[in-house]
Amino acid sequence: MKEYDFKKPKTHVILSDTYISLIRGTHDLTIHKALRGETKIFFSKILEIKYKKPTLTSTGYIQFCTPRTSLLGMARTVDQPQNAIYFNKKELSDVEEIKEFIESKL
Repeated sequence: MKEYDFKKPKTHVILSDTYISLIRGTHDLTIHKALRGETKIFFSKILEIKYKKPTLTSTGYIQFCTPRTSLLGMARTVDQPQNAIYFNKKELSDVEEIKEFIESKL
């Protein structure tokens, strides 16, 4: 099991053999309400990984897309902000390591 910490928003990431866990403060008012708490994403549920490197003016992100069912009962992929990790250039090597680990599990 590997663990990582990211600063904005403050996110603690735990990688296990079957899932990734994103833990954010439940009472941290600097974090949007939808992002608070713990999100567990099983590797078997990940359909796609969206990834963007940070630039001089913006932070980067890695997002794990999982299936959701719409109101009409159709399965589709939806961008879920709680399934994303935001990072800066200093944290890029950690994200690259996480991405490689998850891609090896898929």
